[in-house]
Amino acid sequence: MHIRTTRVDTGRMSYSYISGTALKIGTDFLEVKDDGSATLNGEALLVGEHIGHFAGYPIKKSMKGSKKNIFVYELSLTRGNSIEIRVNTRSGMLFVDAEGNFSDDTVGLLGSPTNAILVGRDGKTDLTGEWNAFGEEWQVQSDEPKLFQDKNRGPQHPFGCIYEAQQTKRNVRRRRLTDYDNAGGSEIMNLELATKACADAAAHKKQFCVDDVMVTGDLELTEDPFYH
Repeated sequence: MHIRTTRVDTGRMSYSYISGTALKIGTDFLEVKDDGSATLNGEALLVGEHIGHFAGYPIKKSMKGSKKNIFVYELSLTRGNSIEIRVNTRSGMLFVDAEGNFSDDTVGLLGSPTNAILVGRDGKTDLTGEWNAFGEEWQVQSDEPKLFQDKNRGPQHPFGCIYEAQQTKRNVRRRRLTDYDNAGGSEIMNLELATKACADAAAHKKQFCVDDVMVTGDLELTEDPFYH
């Protein structure tokens, strides 16, 4: 599984989010984008289409959230393992969950089933807390398969990650929570609103929730299971 991130510069703030994911099993490919659309082996899947199976495994598509803004692709693997890809179509943010008992040689950006630290490709170097270095460590290399249909979207190895915003996200329907043009009161009140919206988030993810709501301006983002 590969993911892609997009940098956003709104003029008031900058952030990044997972904007796409591609999964390969055997010779089959599944790609999901930040608008909720998906392709299976290069063929577009229609909204509401029942997928059935992917690479011989059952996969289902559903809609979640109070306003059905969260597209969910759920893939059931062997031994109780599963992969769930969720897309919040208002914010464009993707969430990827891999759950179960994966084999001991599973490696990558999510870490290792047998090691509590975030290790490098050598299986030994501890990069916990070195987020930029850890991300670059697992960048897809030039000699590795490219799973996305668009195989030339930059940056590509050997070029490193981009740390300056290159793209402005536009036309996102959202309830604006923060107006940085106004000083003082309104910003504090909006922070309070975001904090209230994240009241039910898990303790160790509460700050993630508040930060994400503030940058996207989307109260419904808190409905994603990631924060709970």
